Amino acid sequence: MTHLDKLIQSDQANLTCLGIEPTYPSEKYGYLIPKDRSPVSPVLTFKEKPDLETAQKYIAEGALWNGGIFAFRLGWLLKKASDMIGFSDYTTLYDRYSEIDPISFDYAVGEKEAHIQVLRFNGIWKDLGTWNTLTEAMPEQAIGRVTLNTTCKNTHVVSDLDLPILCMGLTDLVVAASPDGILVSDKSESSYIKPYVDQMTDEVRYAEKSWGSFRVIDIGDESLTIKVTLNPRTQNALPLPCAPGRNLDGDCRERYCHGRRGTYGTVSRQLCQNVRRTEAYRFCENGIATDRGPDRRIDQQGRQDRL
Repeated sequence: MTHLDKLIQSDQANLTCLGIEPTYPSEKYGYLIPKDRSPVSPVLTFKEKPDLETAQKYIAEGALWNGGIFAFRLGWLLKKASDMIGFSDYTTLYDRYSEIDPISFDYAVGEKEAHIQVLRFNGIWKDLGTWNTLTEAMPEQAIGRVTLNTTCKNTHVVSDLDLPILCMGLTDLVVAASPDGILVSDKSESSYIKPYVDQMTDEVRYAEKSWGSFRVIDIGDESLTIKVTLNPRTQNALPLPCAPGRNLDGDCRERYCHGRRGTYGTVSRQLCQNVRRTEAYRFCENGIATDRGPDRRIDQQGRQDRL
């Protein structure tokens, strides 16, 4: 990193990339074709995620993998942002953020920049962006409540479910189980899941937050059950994926009646204490209301205020 900083200070290029010696042609990495084989070299071609045939051609020409680490002067990036999206200050960027195309830095800037140099990296590097590459870095075959019999070969399982998983006779597979879904894939195919996942419209079933986590336990025709786990000394009100009009009950597991989706209620530390005492509350549009009426809410100190 110190070397990258010195290269930028020298102003020999607008953008400096970290290049990795490729070990095989891949469609999942970007490629940098350097001018020569020196430790630091100008880049002749920057191409992000080419097809397999092009990747093979690039490697034959001495290309490096794009390590995804970029160094540049802040002033250059600010000018680039101004030229591309009319950015002038933080406020205008914030106001126009929804209008910006959701495109990565590699495509939007890297491929189009004329003055790039690459620093060769000779250390250990691994992109953990796919399930296959993640399993290569796993010290064990299974994480979670998982049993693999002796006939399983080159199979890895990662489970975040409180359910036993038994695998028998599997070869070259990755299995990933979470409250959001279950993946069972041949390792060579696991890098192609994105278009399929993008088509799935299910709501988030599990999320970790600064205050703790929540997990959807059950979804019924007329109810949604969520388990909330608070970190010690949680002080702030907690946003949860819920809707107005849903009821709560029992042991810090909140059961909500169906209402308008897409809105958020709040759960405070005091509320969870009260829920453990089996007192029920209802979500209203602007906060949490007691069963004594929809016009009151519980604040962090347990006071009931008019909404």
